[in-house]
Amino acid sequence: MLHTFSAANSYFELKVAFDRESVETGREPLLLTTAVAAGASTIETAYEIAAISQYFDFINVMSYDLHGAWEEFTGLNSPLYPSASESGDQALLNQEAAINLWLAGGAPPSKLILGIGTYGRAFQLANPAENGLRAPVRGAATAGTYTREGGFLSYYEICEKLSAGATRVFDSEHLAPYATWSDQWVGYDDAESIQYKIAFLKEKGLGGFMVWALDLDDFNGNSCNAGRYPLLKEMNRLLLGGVVPTLPPRPTPGPGEVIPEATPGGGVVPVQTTPATSGGSGGGTGGTGGTGFCANRADGYYADPLDCAMYYQCAGGATHHWTCAEGLLWNVQICDWAHNVECALRALP
Repeated sequence: MLHTFSAANSYFELKVAFDRESVETGREPLLLTTAVAAGASTIETAYEIAAISQYFDFINVMSYDLHGAWEEFTGLNSPLYPSASESGDQALLNQEAAINLWLAGGAPPSKLILGIGTYGRAFQLANPAENGLRAPVRGAATAGTYTREGGFLSYYEICEKLSAGATRVFDSEHLAPYATWSDQWVGYDDAESIQYKIAFLKEKGLGGFMVWALDLDDFNGNSCNAGRYPLLKEMNRLLLGGVVPTLPPRPTPGPGEVIPEATPGGGVVPVQTTPATSGGSGGGTGGTGGTGFCANRADGYYADPLDCAMYYQCAGGATHHWTCAEGLLWNVQICDWAHNVECALRALP
């Protein structure tokens, strides 16, 4: 498999530029961060997790919008765990599965930031009498008074619905609440579900949390009877030493459910690196390339003995052949500026 470009090269260039600017100005280097998907299919196909993770200071996992009015049934915006009744792809639409996929791909837990929403995804029920999880829907719920978007309600708008008589239900498997009134339904997060999310990120050793968005919390303190920014304050309190609840046993997997598991030892997939030789012919890397290059080799990165701008990535016996961005050459374990690399091939006729 030949890849002509690796996104990791671009991130490396940015990181080098940030470090250079820090040296020139005497200031702390800028942080390189990213916001990434939580859906399993995107995680598995869109990211070179192990390669890009080394360059980012932290990685914000957008673990919300996991269900919404684009679907034909009700679902929570940001469930922590799957339900025992879920299977297949549905069983992966939760925060635990998303974080485990990033960990299994090689992201250090300390760089992963758990995304928490201060809003809810809302539906119009097909039958108001059928108002639990996975109930059939007609589409998006009525737009909120202030956010004015169908299928979307801020936390303070949800508080107003609760004050007006909406019924709140806390799901003991997903560890998140939903509320219903008339033919309307919304799944969201509140102080109770946030306690479990912070307990989860502490258990996993994650770097922290991020929210979408500050202005969707009860920022003026007029709607939820808990002061200003009640959700954000609860997150900070728990993260900075507050007592978190014990996480309950995980729901029993449903039929056909395959749950990604983080790898042992903190969840990081170890990357073994074999130094490239400057001679470019055999030596420490061995092999002559081709589809069988990674046969009998440990997972890791290897120099291409025939091209200083290319390298191999071995993963589970599969061979991936990568090319550094223009102007960069492979240097032991990263694509580096050409002037930092001794490439004997440049001296060959």
